[in-house]
Amino acid sequence: MENIQIGKVVIVRDSFLTENERDLKGQKGIVRMLYDADPTDEQTRDEVMVEWTPETLDGFEDDYFYDAFDQEVSWTSYILPAEVLEQTDEKLDEFELAWKKQEIFTRLFLDGLGREGKLIIKAFEKPVDPAVKMPMDCWLDYLNESLRFPVKCKVCFPYDEEDGPLQENCRVSLTGLNGVDRNLGVLAEVEYHGKPYILPLQDLTGGDGYSKDGKYLDAYGLWLVCIS
Repeated sequence: MENIQIGKVVIVRDSFLTENERDLKGQKGIVRMLYDADPTDEQTRDEVMVEWTPETLDGFEDDYFYDAFDQEVSWTSYILPAEVLEQTDEKLDEFELAWKKQEIFTRLFLDGLGREGKLIIKAFEKPVDPAVKMPMDCWLDYLNESLRFPVKCKVCFPYDEEDGPLQENCRVSLTGLNGVDRNLGVLAEVEYHGKPYILPLQDLTGGDGYSKDGKYLDAYGLWLVCIS
């Protein structure tokens, strides 16, 4: 896949039908991941995960988003065979893309999210310059203002044993937030058996009555799933 690079904008050059018989020819996305063919893993062709550009998202009918949401698959990205893609010289504004996803999520999905939806609305109440701050930055500010550290919570991600002592269902203390990573989102500082760790905030849950502040973690996690 020497002609396709991560971070570059590609166009679906050839006809390619989704499971719902939508032809993606002409759609554009930014390359996020490359998957080389691996016959031993039943992957017989090179594949590319693209995140749709704002232009492409604007062109989709709402049924595209609803179908993906109902099927619990991403409506913001797609995995395509490398052979149907062509790399372009176009540039992508990451801020514009992030706010376009937020706009679609708010318009189509927010109303049905109940209590968590009300907290998500609060995360975006303050006016911001969309050319300076991303939606994730709004969450960082809102969580820093709302959480009363330390927060009792537990790990909800199934880490592999070789990843370290933190495993799913471990009870930890959230002691602070450590900024934002474009790929991982808001980063959490936690303590487990007296030792500090940093992990993605969405890998924690405040459910099961661990803490009243857990509702903020769960609202953030739901939002992150919904815009992915």
